[in-house]
Amino acid sequence: MKYFLKCLKHYADFKGRARRREYWSFSCACIVISMVLSIVYTIGLIAQHVDYGYFDSILGESDFFVFLFQGKGWVSVVAYLLIAFWAVTILPTYAVTVRRLHDVGLSGYWALFFLLGIVPPIFDIIHVDSFAVKMTFLVFETIIDWFVVALWIVFGCFKGQEGRNKYGPDPKMEEV
Repeated sequence: MKYFLKCLKHYADFKGRARRREYWSFSCACIVISMVLSIVYTIGLIAQHVDYGYFDSILGESDFFVFLFQGKGWVSVVAYLLIAFWAVTILPTYAVTVRRLHDVGLSGYWALFFLLGIVPPIFDIIHVDSFAVKMTFLVFETIIDWFVVALWIVFGCFKGQEGRNKYGPDPKMEEV
């Protein structure tokens, strides 16, 4: 929790370095909170007997953004909480990623590869009638998603450079 709050406090700090513990604590906390909210939302949709048509939304036969707000009452509140959480954590996520890259001696510009994650929703917005094109989009979305996840894991697992580097002092030494 300490590192999660630290990342939120330094939400737009792209300078310096972040050790693995800070990076993974923040990332895992964000994943857990998102998963809990998503599960509560899905349970709410099921309890309200909402046919959310997951495959219909993938195939472009229903609007994904409409799907997000199909719940009523407390379920719609959970949807807004989830979107608000994502909006609040997007900048701190990129900031801690850039600091993590600095810790391994890489430029923060490597974090731009993570922006590939916005390509799949763009594919979802494009409406096409051809089943083959829809499936091709689905394959490309999956490849891009896995590529981004692999980068995220690999960059997060590299050991930081010992001692000072061009991005600042070793964060391990600052905590001792």
